[in-house]
This record gives sequence, C-alpha cells and structure tokens, in this order.
Amino acid sequence: MTIDELRQQLVAGHREVAAILEQLHKHSACHLLLTGLHASMRAVVLSALREQDTTHTVHLAVCENADEAQYLYADLLALGGEQAEQSLIFFPHSHRRRQSSVDESLAIQRTKALTALAQGKQQLTVVTYPEALSELSAAPDCLKQNSMTLHTGDTISTVSLTARLLELGFERVDFVYEPGQFAIRGGIVDIYSYAADNPFRLDFFGDEIDSIRTFDIETQLSDKRVNEVPVVRLHDEEQMVTLTAYLPEQTLYIGNRRTGSALEQDNRDWHQVFVRHLHAYCLRYLAAAAVPQAV
Repeated sequence: MTIDELRQQLVAGHREVAAILEQLHKHSACHLLLTGLHASMRAVVLSALREQDTTHTVHLAVCENADEAQYLYADLLALGGEQAEQSLIFFPHSHRRRQSSVDESLAIQRTKALTALAQGKQQLTVVTYPEALSELSAAPDCLKQNSMTLHTGDTISTVSLTARLLELGFERVDFVYEPGQFAIRGGIVDIYSYAADNPFRLDFFGDEIDSIRTFDIETQLSDKRVNEVPVVRLHDEEQMVTLTAYLPEQTLYIGNRRTGSALEQDNRDWHQVFVRHLHAYCLRYLAAAAVPQAV
C-alpha cells in the first residue's frame, strides 16, 4: 500500500475532515485552527483538505518557526509527489539565522512564491512562518514591471532579449553561475532567474525559441525540458509590502494555535481582519525575538 492510498483510506473520508470542509463551504470561512495533530498528521490532513477544498484558491499555513515550517513543507511534498511541486510553495525569510546578508537560495524561494501568487495560480498551498511574513517584498505591480515570461515558440531576437535582460538588471557573463546572470553563445541563451532553482537554456532557431531546458551550473549540461521561463530580478527598495498584498480574496489562513479570536467573530471586510491578524502574529514574534535569552 502506498502513502497516498493510506492517506485516502484514513483521512480523506474521515468525518472530521468532512465536517471541516462543510464549514468552509457553508460559512466561507477564511481562518482554520488545527490542534491535536502530532508529527506528520498535520501534513496529512492539510493535504486532504487541499485536494477537496474548492472554495479557497490559496491555503496559507503559518507555522510557529522556520524549522516547523520546513518539516511541514517536506511532509506535504512527500505526500503530494511530483504534482505537489507545482502547487506547493515554501515562503522563507531571505536571511539565514545569525546572518545579515541575503541568502540567494532563500531569496529565490521567496520570489518563486510571489511570482506564482502574482500570476494567479490556483490550488496553491503556501507554507511560511512569522519571521518570513514580517519581511517586506516588492509590490505586485513592481514585480510585474521587473519580470517577463518566455515560452517555447515565442518570437524575439537575441538583440531584443539582451536589451530587455540588461534593462531588468541582469549581468551578461560568459557562463552563468548565480542568479541575475545571462550568457549568449550563438543561438543559445542561458538565463539564471531569481524565480527558479536552476538556470534555463534557450535554444533559438532564428528569432524563435525552439526549446527550453534547465541545466546544471556545475556541469553546464542540459537537464529537463520545460515550456516557459519566468525571468524575474530582485526587487528594488521601493513599494515594499507584506505577503498579504499578493493573497487573493479566496485565501484560507491555517494556524495551529489560537492567536486571536477576532477573525472568526468579526463581520467586517475579511481582508482587513486577515491583514490585522497576520500583523499581530508577526509583532508577537518580533517582540519575543527581542527578549534576551538566558545562556
């Protein structure tokens, strides 16, 4: 028996999961408190809810800290398999602990999440934590202005593409090895975007993009064929907003403890309540982080 089959038998048809779904549909709830779930059971229930919930386009799971969020993300990824790679997003803080500089791998994950939300992708699950929510990001309009998407079959000359990449702040090099770089060799263009874990190799036939593949920066060998390239640069320091600016109205906030009861009882505009709830959650995190710890 596979993990998916076991999950279907134990959880997908469970009466409490069905009751949660009924309440979400009946009251259009935007907040869900999950308690009493241990180890990987929280991921199992969240996975079942995501499959069956047709009311909310985005599930935002806020964990207590980075470690808990990473464990939940890993469990959800294991449960969902290849399909989960397209719908599951980890939204971290862009700085590693005890370091002040931006970690490029974490910045890439944040940009991937913002890009997917800005594009309006459906049935997404975003896993995050208060520290990541407290960090500001570029506004959606600013992100759109500083990005472009290339598809297989698009017609664009390498001269025009070069001009656009330079305009976006990309650096032209002989061989790409870090995000924000591109290289051109004849009819081949390599681009390392901030919205992808691996760089892309575009093979041109004249002015038409004939094929797109990811490739390994160590061996420079092509790998998986894809249909599009999200080209995104790092944001400017202007028009900074929180993640809530990217969330659609049909967003379900999922917590694992009661950080406030106003969300369930407040009948005013749900988005204002949602933003206030997350803001208070982040402030509690920052206040706790500012208290000296005994050694």
